[in-house]
Amino acid sequence: MKRIATITAGIAGFLAPIERADAQDAGVAEGTAAAADCEGAGESPISGELTLTATTHYFFRGLIQEDQGLIFQPEIALSAPLWEGDGWLRTLDLTTYTWNSLHSGPTGTGGTGNNSPSAWYESDWAAGLSLGLRCGTTLDLTWVEYTSPNGLFSTASELNLELDFSGTEALGVVAYLAPSLTLAFEVDGQSDQSTAPGGTDEGIFLGIGFAPEFDGGKLGELPITWSVPLNYGFSLDSYYEDAGGSDDTYGYADVGLFASFPLASRFGEWNCSVGTQLVFLNGNQEDLNHGAGVEWTGTLALSIGF
Repeated sequence: MKRIATITAGIAGFLAPIERADAQDAGVAEGTAAAADCEGAGESPISGELTLTATTHYFFRGLIQEDQGLIFQPEIALSAPLWEGDGWLRTLDLTTYTWNSLHSGPTGTGGTGNNSPSAWYESDWAAGLSLGLRCGTTLDLTWVEYTSPNGLFSTASELNLELDFSGTEALGVVAYLAPSLTLAFEVDGQSDQSTAPGGTDEGIFLGIGFAPEFDGGKLGELPITWSVPLNYGFSLDSYYEDAGGSDDTYGYADVGLFASFPLASRFGEWNCSVGTQLVFLNGNQEDLNHGAGVEWTGTLALSIGF
C-alpha cells in the first residue's frame, strides 16, 4: 500500500504542472466564453434597417403620386423575434415600419399643400406579424396607415397579407425567381381617390411579383448583385376605379434592373442600390398619368442594417 501510495504521489507530482496548465487553459476558455456570453447578452434582439431612397417618379401600385422635382423617401423598419419552434410555424416576429415621401414638386414645396411642412407629402406607419413557415414560405400580416402630413390626400387604412415563396422548398428552381403574392384590403379610405378621376369605394388589390437575383462579379473589390424585379397589379374589387365607378381589373406592370453592392462600414451593414424601372399603365392609371401609358424611372437607395 505504501508503494502504491508512493507511485500515486509520484504520478500526482508529475501531473500537477499539466493539471495546472489545463486549469489555466480552462480558465482562459471559460473567461472567453463568459466574455462572449456577456457580449451576446448585451446585443439587442431587435434588428432593423434604415433606407434612404431618391427617385425620379413615385408610383404607388401603378397610381402616379409625383413625377417632378426631388422625391426623397426615408424608411425605418424594425423586427423583434417572438417565438421559434420546429413545427409548421418555425418563427414568429413582430414587425413595424414607418415610410415617408418628401417632395419638392407640385405635391410638395412647389404646390399647394395645406399643412406645414409642405414637403412632407406622405407618412405611413405599419405594424404586423411575420410568420416563417416550415415549407420555407414567409407570411406577413400587416396593418398600414397611409397619411399625408401636408394634407394632400385623406388617410387610408389597409390590411395587407403578403406571401414570399423565395425560400419554398417545394418550388425547386422556381424559388430562384423569388415569387411573392400580395393581397391588400382597404378598410377605410382609398388609394385611388386623391387625384381626379378617383373612385370612392374601398377596394381589394392583388399584386404578383418576382425578384430574381444574380451574381454580377465585382466592381474593383466590390461584389455586385443584379436583380430584375417584375411586378403586376390587379383590382379584385374597386381598387382601380374612376369617379364613375368603372374599375380596371388589370392596373399596371413594371420591370426593372438594379445593381447593388455592399459598402465598408464599422457601423452596421451598408448597401447601395441603383437602377431603373419601366412602368406600363392601363386604363384609369394611364389617365391619372396625364395620358402617358409608359414611364421610365430611376432610383438610388442606401440601406443600413443594424
